[in-house]
Amino acid sequence: MSKVTKYPPGTFCWVDLTTKDMEAAKKFYSGLFGWEFADMSAGALVYAMAQLGGENVAGMGEPGPDMPDAATSWNSYVSVEDVDTSVEQVKELGGKVLHEPGDIGEAGRTALIAGPEGAPLWLWQANRHAGAGLVNEPGTFVWNELMAPSADESVDFYTKLFGWAHKVQEMPDGRVYHIFENKGRPAAALLEMTKDMADMPAMWAIYLAVADLDASLAKVKELGGKVEFGPMTIPKTGSFAMVGDTMGGHFYLIQMEQEPTPL
Repeated sequence: MSKVTKYPPGTFCWVDLTTKDMEAAKKFYSGLFGWEFADMSAGALVYAMAQLGGENVAGMGEPGPDMPDAATSWNSYVSVEDVDTSVEQVKELGGKVLHEPGDIGEAGRTALIAGPEGAPLWLWQANRHAGAGLVNEPGTFVWNELMAPSADESVDFYTKLFGWAHKVQEMPDGRVYHIFENKGRPAAALLEMTKDMADMPAMWAIYLAVADLDASLAKVKELGGKVEFGPMTIPKTGSFAMVGDTMGGHFYLIQMEQEPTPL
């Protein structure tokens, strides 16, 4: 099992779901992944830890009072040494600060930023909560991918902000897949949107691992969700599909062919 107690800076460390309907979300995701939930206080709001085998693997919370019209969405978090320093770097690099740094109790300190493409991304400076205690296993997150209209500015921004290395590989459809590496380990990727995605906002998509993709897609439908794209297979990587939950949130399911590089 890929248990983790500490994330190096520049590593995706946590994912959580923002939704107005916590009960519907719990029903859907417990049915799909077997998650159990531990509710926690987040001021006047409820935040729940999704757990597998007693390990925190993801979070789920209501939108804050400053986001009353927020749609259901998955959020990604990157570990940093110092949130305040990173926020200043974001400003210097031409990014946006959507939510200024703030403490989340004794769990850690966070801020919401966006690169030049506008995709929201949380920074996380850990205190008592390092991030997911279990990754790269069925029912946990395994990959984070930026969907953006163009690559050049975003590649420059994120490599400078997080110190990531960058390499490319050609996709079967002729597009270029941009891979970010953090100290030699694959950290994330960027894929340019096609013309038929012109109306979609840029976003950081998450991939959650499953043991059997076909069975999981059937379960998504049984639970009232939708299969939006796929399944598609990439040799030596795995088979994946984009799905939607019952609240309107979207994410990818992936059945890996080989275990990802450990942290």
